[in-house]
Amino acid sequence: MVSTCDDFDDNCTSGGLIVFFLELFFVGYLIFLCCLGGKNHGVLRQAVHQKMRDQQLGGSEEQQTPTDISTNRKPLGCCSCYPYDVVLSVNEGDDPDDADDSRGSKGMASPDLSTCLFRAWSSFCCGALCQCWCQCCGMCAIGQEDRELELILEKDGNSAALHIDYITFQPYSEYFPAIRDLQNSREGSFAKHRLALSDLSKRILRYAAFIVLLYCALFIVSQEHYGIKIGVALGVWAQPCVVLYFVWWRWNRFDISLDAVIKYFASGYLIGMFQALIVETIIFIPYAAFMAIGIAIEIRGEVGQDTVAPATYLTYFSDGKNTAQMMKDYWGLNAIFMFVLAFVIAALVEEIVKYYCYWTLETPEQVGDRQKSKLSQANYITIGMVSAALGFACKENMQYVFQSKNVRDEILTLVLRSILAVHPVCAAIQSLGVVKRDIQGDPSSSLGRILFPAILLHGLFDFVELLLSYFFAIDMLNTKGTLDSNEGVVTTVGVGVIFMIVGLTYYFCRARQQRNELALSDFSEGTSSLELNPIL
Repeated sequence: MVSTCDDFDDNCTSGGLIVFFLELFFVGYLIFLCCLGGKNHGVLRQAVHQKMRDQQLGGSEEQQTPTDISTNRKPLGCCSCYPYDVVLSVNEGDDPDDADDSRGSKGMASPDLSTCLFRAWSSFCCGALCQCWCQCCGMCAIGQEDRELELILEKDGNSAALHIDYITFQPYSEYFPAIRDLQNSREGSFAKHRLALSDLSKRILRYAAFIVLLYCALFIVSQEHYGIKIGVALGVWAQPCVVLYFVWWRWNRFDISLDAVIKYFASGYLIGMFQALIVETIIFIPYAAFMAIGIAIEIRGEVGQDTVAPATYLTYFSDGKNTAQMMKDYWGLNAIFMFVLAFVIAALVEEIVKYYCYWTLETPEQVGDRQKSKLSQANYITIGMVSAALGFACKENMQYVFQSKNVRDEILTLVLRSILAVHPVCAAIQSLGVVKRDIQGDPSSSLGRILFPAILLHGLFDFVELLLSYFFAIDMLNTKGTLDSNEGVVTTVGVGVIFMIVGLTYYFCRARQQRNELALSDFSEGTSSLELNPIL
């Protein structure tokens, strides 16, 4: 039986309104922070550019041209153009292309298709157009500023000053020694690990507590099943905590710190989900247009070419059997739409975003702790990527759960998405390729090969779930004339569990082989790995 607004008092509006106002508040807060940061950034931008010109020209402002002076005093805006910086960021005699690649390639062989496509796109807006970086709320100018700061600090002999946290600008040297002491002493107290957190991680935890309290307050104000809703919200947050307990704290607490886990989780929750939402929305626009054309063709073919009145369409499809017949006649075309939705809009975008949520975040353990064995470094990569994926999935689950029609569906959605946790499984599979590239030094492990198994599993998971729901809808319309969102749940969950088992089996088989190779390498290099856990 289909649930309606008569079944529950809060079916249709309260959950959606709560999610809407929370997201509106969060977006407004981000806009405020961006405006405040932009204002403060202008002063820093002027100082950096002035310092660079002084280093190049070796003189004061009187020796500079009016154009240089004007550029120095003009901070970089969200939407602007900025001169190409090859001369400024590359030492004499170096190849600019080599300089651009040296920071991220790490000895990779010839680029694969994914890398070539990205370079073709980035070269258009990053330096190729009128010899300018074209900045429009993007990364090109930010990357240039990072290179400028690196150039200044290296010339001043202070390159260690680059090792600071985001937002708080706390140097790694202030908090990393305490983390390293805890790992070396094998300290098992969670309280002591919490005390060793950086200022950024402490701030992230405070914001997380504030978000949870805000959810609870809005549920109480709604005065409708608020006790159950608070429990559901806490359940959404509890699921990644349980996974992290077993994946990280139980067996790997000394391979990666609590500080790094919090930062990776926040990267997936705050950055990854919004990036995926924006990219998926952009891709979905042409997809929706083609899908609308396809549905229009299906309707005209089913109703008849001579029937054009919208009222006639509504009358015809008010009968569930007519709708089911159309879905059955055009299932092949609709399957193509579902395939694109599953593999391109969902799997491809989300797996790329999760990869970069890990790859773009630097922690002191990556730059200041080179004595770890290769097994321990591999564990760090796996848990870091899984943590970012759990943050991504937590934000996604919060949206899906509270967009459900009623409390019963919210609980069901929470349980199903907690069991079918495809995001962390795909992240673990990605980590196999990253370990092969960064730890084992295999140049054949390119970005495309790292992402392909995860995209394949994620895409097949979504595609089969969509296809099953499609055929269940046809059956329900034929037999009952209406749709029931809970119909066929057991079958879809069973199929989802099969995909989870396949993904986990693939990961553990590959991880065991990789672990043996790393252990052999550690042994041959004389590195002790007795303290390392058995799960990669």
